[in-house]
Amino acid sequence: DGRLPHTHKPGAGSVMRRPVKWLLRGLAGVAGLALLAVIALAVIVNTQSGTRWTIGIIDSRIPGTLEVAEFSGTLWSGLRIPDLDYRDANTEIHVIDAELAVEWSSLATGLFEVTGLTAASVEYNNLAPADAVAEPFELALDPLPVAVALTHSRVGNLYLVSGEARTVITAIELNNALLDDNVLSATSAAAAVNNVAVR
Repeated sequence: DGRLPHTHKPGAGSVMRRPVKWLLRGLAGVAGLALLAVIALAVIVNTQSGTRWTIGIIDSRIPGTLEVAEFSGTLWSGLRIPDLDYRDANTEIHVIDAELAVEWSSLATGLFEVTGLTAASVEYNNLAPADAVAEPFELALDPLPVAVALTHSRVGNLYLVSGEARTVITAIELNNALLDDNVLSATSAAAAVNNVAVR
């Protein structure tokens, strides 16, 4: 009838299936790594040992010394620190009754959301000699991988101490702040300096 006989190439189907198998295996490997990362994050932020480890990592990365004798809660459920101390060559900071709360689910939308950051009091003590030449303050940060939102922050009393000079700033509040690409914005801020309110 003029029709050519059908020829079959051995192994052609298996050759076509190999890239698909490699792709599926690659996707499974990526999914497995993502699952391990989520589990590791959960262990770090949802246990006290993981929280203590995170505090140690922060202490090792900053120039001075960070001391947290005790705390309650976790980074996941909310962290409460009765006493926090930081000290370097020219600075001493003492924080009383600090609390931190983070909405971790916001990371899925590319936002690191701190819902609460409060402290009963913060004392900043300048230890530099009175005759020391003050170096200009510079703050240079690389752009953060995610935007940082702060829903509410309050400091009851902020003490600025330098030698015999002492300034008290009370009732410091910052609401709905956003740090995005090194630009900081906030809907409201308030404080009282030496009993004079600033809003």
